[in-house]
Amino acid sequence: MDIGAKASNVLPENFVEQKERSNLAAKDKLPVIFGKLSKWYADLRPVAWSGSYSDLTNKPTIPEGSAANYQVANNDTTEAEGFVADARIVRTHGLEIDGLSRDLGGLAFAQDANGNWGFKIGGADPVIPFKGEMDFDYEHNISIPYIVVAGNPNVLHYYTMTEEDAAYSYLALFAVTAGSVVSIELSGVSGPSIVCNKPGGNYSFALIANPVLNGKVNFRHGGTGDGHVFKLMIK
Repeated sequence: MDIGAKASNVLPENFVEQKERSNLAAKDKLPVIFGKLSKWYADLRPVAWSGSYSDLTNKPTIPEGSAANYQVANNDTTEAEGFVADARIVRTHGLEIDGLSRDLGGLAFAQDANGNWGFKIGGADPVIPFKGEMDFDYEHNISIPYIVVAGNPNVLHYYTMTEEDAAYSYLALFAVTAGSVVSIELSGVSGPSIVCNKPGGNYSFALIANPVLNGKVNFRHGGTGDGHVFKLMIK
């Protein structure tokens, strides 16, 4: 503005508030500048002047369960609701978990040539695949030979473990005999084993861990007659 010019063109009654907000532009005259500024100030909400949260419209919703509503637990024993773990505790247990991952006694996880996941011990050891499901086989109504020892009225039925049996981890035998069961005798069995007789009954059960070739299971009972066994092999 010319120093010698009249300033009447900048008096309040001589500018009009703009209808829309817009930025100042070069060569805007003072009445236009005041009109633009007036629009910006008019659009400000009360909170811009007071700074008070109560003057804020469209207040944001504070979600429940925020960290502000929790207390800090500086231990790993607190079970009450409303607590979060201190970073120091989290860090400590994180290091412990990392330590467990590293300290596997040389055990490592890998894949074999067929892409099956398994484990190995040592750098060049072969991968032992994990079993995806239980492997088992079943045979039934196997006739078991019997003998009667001289001077002993008890009949002895015996089952001899085969090479196929020895390839499995467990061998379960359920024997049915003609007379009442007296006992089960194990011979050449690596064990541990479980045996079960039904007192006064004519059946018995044996579960052998790590069966071995030519290991024997003898089912002794009172009376005579054939015996049969049901066999379950489990890996």
